[in-house]
Amino acid sequence: KGYVDTFTIHTVPPEGFEDVESYAWVVFTVDDVLLRASGFLPGIKKPSDLPIGSEVEVNGFDKKNGLVLKKI
Repeated sequence: KGYVDTFTIHTVPPEGFEDVESYAWVVFTVDDVLLRASGFLPGIKKPSDLPIGSEVEVNGFDKKNGLVLKKI
């Protein structure tokens, strides 16, 4: 669990990600430690969907996307 530091929104998915309409690649700071991680957050279409500082948590892992996040 942590909070969003920065992100990049992909509304036109690159080759191999056609199964996802839009997503954000998120860099987040993990709560209570000096550690940043990055992960895949599906369903983000515009910056207002994910303000800087939003809380996220790891919702899973898969080989294709790595850490899969959800907004909380």
